[in-house]
Amino acid sequence: MDIQRVQIQNQDAAFEYADPMASLELLDIHAHAQMKRELFSAASQGAEGELRITLPDSVRPEPLASGVPASEGGATEEEFAMITIRIDYVLEDAHEAVQVVRPSADAPYRVPHMYTRPLGMNSSRCWVPCIDSLWDRCTWELEFVVPRRLSVDAGDLDDDAPEVFVVSSGELTEHAVHPHDPDKSVFYYTQQVATSVQHVAFCAGPFVLARLSPAGSGTCEALAFCLPEHEHELRSTTQFAWQAIEYISSVYGSYPFGSFKLVFVDGALVDCHTASTLAVCSSDLLHPPSVIDQAFENRHILSHAVAFQWVGINIVQKTWADTWLIHGLSQYLASMFLRWLLGNNEYRFRMKKDCDRLCLWDIGMPPLYQVGREEPLDPQLLPFVNLKAPLVLYLLDRRLCKMGASLGLGRVIPKLFLQAITGEMTQNALRHSQLFAHVQEGQWGRSPALCRSMDQREWLPALLVPRDL
Repeated sequence: MDIQRVQIQNQDAAFEYADPMASLELLDIHAHAQMKRELFSAASQGAEGELRITLPDSVRPEPLASGVPASEGGATEEEFAMITIRIDYVLEDAHEAVQVVRPSADAPYRVPHMYTRPLGMNSSRCWVPCIDSLWDRCTWELEFVVPRRLSVDAGDLDDDAPEVFVVSSGELTEHAVHPHDPDKSVFYYTQQVATSVQHVAFCAGPFVLARLSPAGSGTCEALAFCLPEHEHELRSTTQFAWQAIEYISSVYGSYPFGSFKLVFVDGALVDCHTASTLAVCSSDLLHPPSVIDQAFENRHILSHAVAFQWVGINIVQKTWADTWLIHGLSQYLASMFLRWLLGNNEYRFRMKKDCDRLCLWDIGMPPLYQVGREEPLDPQLLPFVNLKAPLVLYLLDRRLCKMGASLGLGRVIPKLFLQAITGEMTQNALRHSQLFAHVQEGQWGRSPALCRSMDQREWLPALLVPRDL
C-alpha cells in the first residue's frame, strides 16, 4: 500500500507509514524457526498501528456542549466533535485481500471480474487504511467508480458489451453515470448498521442478476449474481435462500439489515465467504436443476451464510474464546431451517453422520473454549468448530426440553436477537456466560432441577459437555 496524501479537516497532515512485514525476507525451510520469530515480532510491532498521523496545529478535538451519560449516578462522558480524515492511497499488490480474475493462456474465455478475498481476520488493512479490529464498528458510505461496460479495447465501448456492476456490503442508494466521464459508472452504497471493516466486502464484474425475494416483501431484498455463462444455474442453486431469511426472521427475530446478496465468482479459495449483507461464493457451487446431490450440500453452505448475518455479523463474539458460540449458533440456526425445509428424517440422518465424524475427529483436538485466548481462531480449526459447536448446543437444547423447557433454545435465541436490536447487548458482543444467564432465568418455570442442571458449574468449560454424560 502506497499512501500518497493525508488530510485532516481539509488540511494536509504529516504522517508516517511503516509496514513491519516489508523488511522480512522469505527463507527456505531450514530457517523456519527464525522466520517464525521474525513474523511474530513484526506482527507484535504492527499491533499498535502502522500509520501515524500528526494533527495540524489548527486542528484540535473540540468538546460538544452535551455529554453522554456514563452511569446511573449522573456522571457523563465528554463527547468531541467529529474529525474528518482523508487518506489518498494506491494499492500496488493487493493479492492478499483482493482477487482479480483475468483471461489467461490456460483459460482464455475467463470473464474479467474482481472481489475481496480476505485470507485472515486482519487482512482488511491490505486493501483499505482502517482500524482492523472486529470490535471497532462504524457506519459506511462506499463509492465505486468502474467502467460502464466490459470492453477489450479502452475507449471502444460496444452497446452489446455486458454492463459492469458493483455488489458491495450495505444498500445500493444510487447508480449513475460518472459526471465527467460517460464511459464510467458510479455506485453508491450505504451501510447504516455499524459494522466492522472485517465484514465489509465488494465484487465488481459483468454479473447477471436474479431476484430471489418477491416484489413488495417487507423483510428485505434478496438478490443473487453470477457471471454470464452460469445464469441458467443461478436460480436453481439460490432460490431457497429467501426461504431461509423468512424462516429465521419469523421464528427467531427480524433480519438486522436491509438486503442480502449472493455473488458467485471464479477462483475463490473457499466455498463461501460471508460479509455484511453479502456472501461471496465459488461458482463451483452452481448446479442445474437436474443435479440432486450437490443441492443438499449447497443448502447447508448457503443457509449458514444467511444465518451468519444474525450471529457472526450483527452479533459477534465478546472475546476470541467465545468464537465457538458464534459459529455454533449460526450453524444451529441453519440446521433448524434445513430441518424445516428437508424434513426431520434428513435432519436426524445428518445429526448421526456429524456425531460419527466428531468421534473420529475429536482425538487430541483443542477444546472449543480456551480461557484467556487473545488471538483469532486458526482457520484450519474452523471446520472442526463448525462441526462440534452446533452439537454442543444441540445437547443444551435437549437438556432444556428434558427438564421442562418445552421450547429449548427457541426461547433463548430470540431474546439475544432482541437485545442486539434494542441496544441492550453492549457492542452487540456475546459471550457464553450470557447464554447460560438467559437459560437460568425464571422464564423456565422456576424449576430448581432445571436451574441446577443449567448451572455453569455443572458443565465442563473446557469440553463444553454436561458432567453427567
